[in-house]
Amino acid sequence: MRIGHKIERIRKLRGLSQAVLGKSLGGISKQAVSKIEQRTCIDETTIRKIAIILDITPEGLKSFDPEIVLLNMMTPISKIEVETDNENNHMSKETKDLCLFYEKMLRSEKKVQP
Repeated sequence: MRIGHKIERIRKLRGLSQAVLGKSLGGISKQAVSKIEQRTCIDETTIRKIAIILDITPEGLKSFDPEIVLLNMMTPISKIEVETDNENNHMSKETKDLCLFYEKMLRSEKKVQP
């Protein structure tokens, strides 16, 4: 999957429009964001800027795979090892954030399917 498509998918998962991303990138137009999302190669500086806006690491952006996210969402909860903190036996913040991200990704994928 091209890097631009990954940016588009994560942007949509975060609920951002192309116009909002463009404004956050220094006021570029939504058409310019659309062109970025069509690219197969993007320079590291731009990747870092976009990653910050999308609240993801540059490495996470580059390695993003929506199929893996979807497969993880389809795994029965009984098979998922839940991280806990030893004192209170609650899910860690990172695990809760990841679960919320997966839930949003699954809802997004369901909207795309016919």
